[in-house]
Amino acid sequence: MLGTITAVMGMLADLIATNRKLLEMNLAKLRQVEEQIEQLASQNEARPARASSRRTAA
Repeated sequence: MLGTITAVMGMLADLIATNRKLLEMNLAKLRQVEEQIEQLASQNEARPARASSRRTAA
């Protein structure tokens, strides 16, 4: 009985560790994406606004 409990606790510990690693990887990827979005936003702010070249139908 004690061996079974120990084995289950060991498996849970491995699952928790794997889950933590996946969460850390997702957080790192999210930070990269947010950084890229911020860079694109700052590039768009630095560009002068262009007049629209679309013509409206009369």
